[in-house]
Amino acid sequence: MDLYIQIIVVACLTGMTSLLAHRSGGCFS
Repeated sequence: MDLYIQIIVVACLTGMTSLLAHRSGGCFS
């Protein structure tokens, strides 16, 4: 169960960072 939760959290974090990077023009690279 913990593994699934960690994977979901990581996926959400990566998605948020990717959206922020696209919005800010790729500052977070």
